[in-house]
Amino acid sequence: MNIENVHIIYWSYSGTTEAFALQAAEDLKKRGMEPILYNMLKHAAPPAEFSQKDFVIALCPVFAGRLPAHAAESLKKWKGGRSLALAAVVYGNRDYDDALLELSDLLEAQDFCLAGAAALVAQHSIFPKTAQGRPDEGDKMKFSFFLLQILQKLSSCKTSADLSALSVPGNRPYKDVSGVRIPLKPQTSSKCNNCGLCSKLCPVQAIDPRNPRITNGEICISCTACIANCPTHARKFPAFKHWVGQKAFCKQNSLRKEPEFFL
Repeated sequence: MNIENVHIIYWSYSGTTEAFALQAAEDLKKRGMEPILYNMLKHAAPPAEFSQKDFVIALCPVFAGRLPAHAAESLKKWKGGRSLALAAVVYGNRDYDDALLELSDLLEAQDFCLAGAAALVAQHSIFPKTAQGRPDEGDKMKFSFFLLQILQKLSSCKTSADLSALSVPGNRPYKDVSGVRIPLKPQTSSKCNNCGLCSKLCPVQAIDPRNPRITNGEICISCTACIANCPTHARKFPAFKHWVGQKAFCKQNSLRKEPEFFL
């Protein structure tokens, strides 16, 4: 199949999903391709429509076993045009539940042709002692090999019709997360200089742009974008609550999970 354009589209709040996006870009460049990256947190919008000459890699984090709702809504605006796609979700060593199936279903519903899927493991965004330091070298090697397998698969196909249907784990209907409420919400310290970057990056507009020290806890999804990107490190979770939560979470999710790939 003749691929003219490669698009890597990703949502990354703490930076771990971006690590996989950047790795994919480097791997593809080594094979003579020039991928275009779209960081959806920084509001770089991908094309509304794609064509059969495009290959789209969509990377999305997992929130409580599902895709972030605002990411799913963005996906519904794309028109695949029978372009090729790779679906990948990134989770923090607990479980990806129905997220990969949800992403795969959304891409296919938007007329993308699914060439592969992956569930990748990275350091947990809220409790970073879980899967600390991941993706590590082993994770990166496995992901690189998977991308090579995807390219080999595509080179052996004449058209997207030659792609076999993928079997992706998950359940329909998807896991109900409507009642999930994360009690940890970021707080602002005296280090805040009111630069407003956190407000600009917040995917759900939970931070007041006129007074970025104020966070609407009812809207906040605890994605950690404001914490990871604050230039003065002024935003953190409440220390004691975070310590208690992290201790329990790490104990429950200490067993190392490995990435899973579907061709």
